[in-house]
Amino acid sequence: MTVGFIHHYGLGDNILAFRALYECKRFYRCRLIVFGNALMMRLLQCCSFVDKIIDIHVLDKESALTIKKYHCDYLILTNPKSSYISDLRICQTTIITGTKIPSLFSSYCKTVPIFLLPQYRKMNVAEILCVLVRKINPTVYDAEKTKLENLINNPHLQQADSKECLTDTLPYSSINYKIQTSEEHQTSISAFLQKAFHAACSPFYLIAINPFCIAAQYSLPSLAWLELIDRVSQIPSCKVLVVTYPTVHEEFIQDIKHFDTKSTITNGSIKQSKNILLNRITLFQNNYDVLNLAEILSRVSLLISPSTGAIHLASNLRIPSIGLYSHKDTRKWATYDRRYVIINKPKEELDSRECHHIISETLHTLESLIASSSLTQYADNQRR
Repeated sequence: MTVGFIHHYGLGDNILAFRALYECKRFYRCRLIVFGNALMMRLLQCCSFVDKIIDIHVLDKESALTIKKYHCDYLILTNPKSSYISDLRICQTTIITGTKIPSLFSSYCKTVPIFLLPQYRKMNVAEILCVLVRKINPTVYDAEKTKLENLINNPHLQQADSKECLTDTLPYSSINYKIQTSEEHQTSISAFLQKAFHAACSPFYLIAINPFCIAAQYSLPSLAWLELIDRVSQIPSCKVLVVTYPTVHEEFIQDIKHFDTKSTITNGSIKQSKNILLNRITLFQNNYDVLNLAEILSRVSLLISPSTGAIHLASNLRIPSIGLYSHKDTRKWATYDRRYVIINKPKEELDSRECHHIISETLHTLESLIASSSLTQYADNQRR
């Protein structure tokens, strides 16, 4: 059986498909082809649970012809857009997608009422994608899901699975469906971190802070992010890492310099900050290679971030996080450890008092995690 999975979106959306892809491959023993975009190709480049990745950029009539060439028995369409459903008619195969009027009245679609029933509205994006995978064969899916859960909870079965698995199955070692990076990425990031922290004389927690977001409106203003970065960098047991990319790097550097040369209010007293924050944090200037981001996040103790791609990447890697989220995003875009500081207004509407409260709550959560030994200290060459 050949299953095509059509999914071509942004970083967070693409990462949240990993669990569904893994389950599709493992449960149905199928040939799994992902029709995605260049970003999805990069994310899956080193993963073992996908047989082929095709960059269609976006689904349209032309890319539907490309999909048709692979003679899929099922196509999982994660976005039931009417034009997508119409374009896929040419593939002459069963399309599994969410129930909307165009899909409901298309004879070649098998639909799941993910937009209609309350039970689905409570699910996050990753869970919804798994529901679409289940639609291929619910009986097989449920049986395999039970077997997998038993395997996870039974060390003896794990050992047997790793030793005796057939060539068309995936061993226990791949159950975590984490994003994988190349040896080149691992070597490059190790060299950067060793150079950055070679002078550290005592153990510390490496706290990544991501102040950058495009889609999320519920976040902190840039000045408040700098205040948070400044406060975390003053915790003796913590070092702060910020990963930039070309679009934001220069502006972020200028913002820090401006922050460093003005008077700021910290803990109720005025403190003169002059060229010190930039020296107290570590900046990794990434290019647009998402696997560099994945590799460096795999080494950190914790990520603090709004609801954006970086935090979903950390969740995939099982890195602890503090999400600065709206209530709505805690459901739809849930992180694996579900640890949030709630933001009740778009960042443009937040006043200084509200920003201070969010910063204080974030710091309290971080300090509680450290006090309870819930975080792993940074170690050279240690990928989580």
